[in-house]
Amino acid sequence: MNLHFSTSFGFDNVYPRLVANAGIARHGHLQRGAKALLEWLELHLGIFKDDVSDVIRIAQYKGAVKRTLEAVPDLYYSKSFRTDPW
Repeated sequence: MNLHFSTSFGFDNVYPRLVANAGIARHGHLQRGAKALLEWLELHLGIFKDDVSDVIRIAQYKGAVKRTLEAVPDLYYSKSFRTDPW
C-alpha cells in the first residue's frame, strides 16, 4: 500500500477532486489530507479519540511529531519534517 499525503487535500475524509474521476484512483494507493491521515493512523494503531475540532487535532499531532523528533532526532521522518513540517 502507498499512502500519499498532501495538505492540499484539505480536511475532508474523501478523495480529493484530482483522483475522484472515474479510472484515476488505483488499488493500494491512498490519498489523504491532514484529517484523513490522522484517522487512518488512529484506525491502524487501534487508538480511539473523541471527535474534536480538526484544527486542534492536527495541531496536537504536529506538536507530538515535533517533540518526538526533539527526543529522537534521527527518526525515519526527520529529513521530511525538516523539509516541510506539515
